Amino acid sequence: MVFASVAMAQQVPGRGATVSAPFTAPVGTNITVSKKPLAPPSEKLKWLISEETEAVRVPLNKVVSVRLPGEVRNVVIANPDVADIILPQDGERTHAFILAKAVGSTSIVFEDVDGNILFNGDIQVDVDVAGIRAAFKELMGDEKITVSSQRNGVFINGFVRNAGTSAQAINIARRFVPDSLDIINNLEVLGSRQVIMQVRVSEMKRTAIKKLGIDFTTTLEFGPASSATITPSYASSAVVAASTYATGTIIPSITGLGNITYRVMEENGLAKTLAEPTLTAISGETASFLAGGSFPMPTAIDNNGTVTYSQQPFGVRLNFTPTVMSDGQISLHLATEVSDRDTTVAVNGFPGLSVKRTETIVDLPSGGSMMISGLIKNTLTNTINGVPGLKDVPILGALFRSEQFQNEETELIVTVTAYLAAPVGHDARLALPSDGFVVSSDLDLYLLGHLHKQYAKTNLPPYATPLAGPYGYIME
Repeated sequence: MVFASVAMAQQVPGRGATVSAPFTAPVGTNITVSKKPLAPPSEKLKWLISEETEAVRVPLNKVVSVRLPGEVRNVVIANPDVADIILPQDGERTHAFILAKAVGSTSIVFEDVDGNILFNGDIQVDVDVAGIRAAFKELMGDEKITVSSQRNGVFINGFVRNAGTSAQAINIARRFVPDSLDIINNLEVLGSRQVIMQVRVSEMKRTAIKKLGIDFTTTLEFGPASSATITPSYASSAVVAASTYATGTIIPSITGLGNITYRVMEENGLAKTLAEPTLTAISGETASFLAGGSFPMPTAIDNNGTVTYSQQPFGVRLNFTPTVMSDGQISLHLATEVSDRDTTVAVNGFPGLSVKRTETIVDLPSGGSMMISGLIKNTLTNTINGVPGLKDVPILGALFRSEQFQNEETELIVTVTAYLAAPVGHDARLALPSDGFVVSSDLDLYLLGHLHKQYAKTNLPPYATPLAGPYGYIME
């Protein structure tokens, strides 16, 4: 708000000056706004007010001294929340102190002892740009960074060596900028900002199973039961009187022992799992990779008994966030997971998951490798099945029991390699796995059994230099 006159300001007898609250100009008052440019900020925080001065710029939380062309009697400021005015208590009041309190602008009027306007203009409170520049120079050395302040925020422009330096510049600037204002990062990172990461997940699993003994697949089988009356056949002179004994049920015979399986078996297994996912990401961004599949898994059931399913992914999963540091090091926030369905932990027919997961943060140079995790697991299982009582009989008990021994060893290693990368030119052609593939002809397919053509360049002289590296498409 710009005041056309200071006549409405409160008058105090004597030399004392007052600072009045803002007021609304009456209807019919002519307000003239000058088109003159803002006066440049002073490094020494001192201003010499003249008729050409339209506004005074003050850094946030700083005090500037302004010298006026006459002695001040009254001061009117539109918004005391933006700035305060302090006048000297003694001596001639030909200068004043302006204290910046909040980023913004307000209007101010200085009036002399005769009622004349000494200054009618604006106070512009900006972020302490000079303080930010000094901090950049001290903490960041020779980085080419410029800082400018506008009404709604601070703009940081220039060039830095890597993304880590850019993040450091923003953190430094935030110390000087209120949270209510934005910091617009226009810094450009020189050099390569992209990172290629290769992960190798290698797993070896060895299994040994031994079985020896006899398995009874069913219980003992008996003949049909029947009812009968037992009557003595000897003479009546026996001690027991010749009378009928109590009736009951008897089992006349045992018909068999069921199915008997003789087991003599030894089994050795070896499984190898090797996954080599490769990902490229910009410094500071996250890239994800999943090679595998998904299967339905029940997650909820409503009051009507309807089951809700969700897809549970499994396979080789990779997430990583690279950050290129100032010294060329690559900081990697890495999370890798190898999972597979496991029917041994199934619930209601739904398999569980066997998961091996790693999450860590490492620093690597470009082209450097590191093992980030390893696992050695050894599981021994020994099981004895048999007929209760009989399987524990010495020597003969071996005919009524079955023994099973199982040994499972697992070894897992995860390694990572990181490279700084740059895109190839527009005229460069990247190699593809399908390069050189040609479908075989009917003659090659039926007579030679080839699914594709196997060929080479045949027009080379006998002693010509051969092609460097593999070429064509040959698969055993």
